[in-house]
Amino acid sequence: MGTGKLWTTGQRRFLRYLTNLHLTVSLSERHVNGYCNQIAEGGLGALLEEPVSLGCSVSLRFAVPTHPTALHMRGIVRYVYGFQHGIEFVFLEEEERLAIRRFCTGLSSVSTARRVWPVQPLGLPNQRRSTRVPLRVTIETSGAESATCEGETVIVNLHGALIRSSAALSVGQKIQLEVFITGKKVEGEVIWSDPEKPLTYGVALVQPQNVWGVPLPPGDWYEEDELCDGS
Repeated sequence: MGTGKLWTTGQRRFLRYLTNLHLTVSLSERHVNGYCNQIAEGGLGALLEEPVSLGCSVSLRFAVPTHPTALHMRGIVRYVYGFQHGIEFVFLEEEERLAIRRFCTGLSSVSTARRVWPVQPLGLPNQRRSTRVPLRVTIETSGAESATCEGETVIVNLHGALIRSSAALSVGQKIQLEVFITGKKVEGEVIWSDPEKPLTYGVALVQPQNVWGVPLPPGDWYEEDELCDGS
């Protein structure tokens, strides 16, 4: 599976950093919501609710905690892979560039991410088998013991996720997860409930897979069909 280049051809001009920011991308005819999962001084990577055409000029609106007001920027879509997009900033004001630079100072770069992510999740058991990734995507859960309810992920990996649910779930409950941004459905089981944070649960997938739409997964995210093929 090709990953492509996000903002430049050849060597990148700016170091990319991992983040998780709500983002609105505006075109002339519509607005598309999503989450910025990588950012640099020259642009950002984002998972969007629907694809935006390559080469489109867009307006971006997102907030960073180190800046007092939301940032409004212009960009051009330089990369599209499913729901993942790479957007290059254009006509960036110096104040905006400094705001991005200050925000990136406290983040982990993509090149060091595999050394940063493999730490124990809050309260989850030690048997995690794949690197976890901080990612917020909207999900819907359903099962025989409860009505359908909406929620969102907090942290994901190949084998499951830490989620927040709008309704109570119980440990051992079999559920089906639908990930809106990818349109995928997967079977899972609630294996942990946070005693300090109501409606926060650990969910294990019956079939390990990148159902979350992570475009550049860590090296240990090997799905079973890939292992069988020897790739």
